[in-house]
Amino acid sequence: MEYTLTVKAPQNVYGLLVKTAEQTGLTPEEMAAQWLADAARQIEENGSEKTNGAAPQPHPVPPGIHPEIYKLLQMTAERTGRLVEELADEWIRQFTPKPRPQLTEEEKKAAMERLLRHAGAASLGYATGADNESIDADLAREYGSSHEEEN
Repeated sequence: MEYTLTVKAPQNVYGLLVKTAEQTGLTPEEMAAQWLADAARQIEENGSEKTNGAAPQPHPVPPGIHPEIYKLLQMTAERTGRLVEELADEWIRQFTPKPRPQLTEEEKKAAMERLLRHAGAASLGYATGADNESIDADLAREYGSSHEEEN
């Protein structure tokens, strides 16, 4: 007997589902059903034979990957015959922030000099800062303006 199930998935999970489905030639719905079947089979196998009824022991989740994403990667690895570590590395390379390159002292100094070239490049023609009277006058002028373009 088959059942129809409606599932709400976060955008990142849905994106992985669609990408994996495209790679295997399945629809996202077929892929989701396959993932659920794989998960159910894994729970049945781990629950009865390998753990004597105890809950299956989770694998350590690599840093940078949400545990739910890692579960999907595990199921995908089992279904595709690839290593979960390989899929996790791909996920990290594609979707996690990249570390900033380490700069030498010379490179840091050059970067700071480039940045400081822009300091003071813009001028309003008058001093700015904590001049409350000037700020109040600017606000009053703006609040009193109709903001209609003058031709």
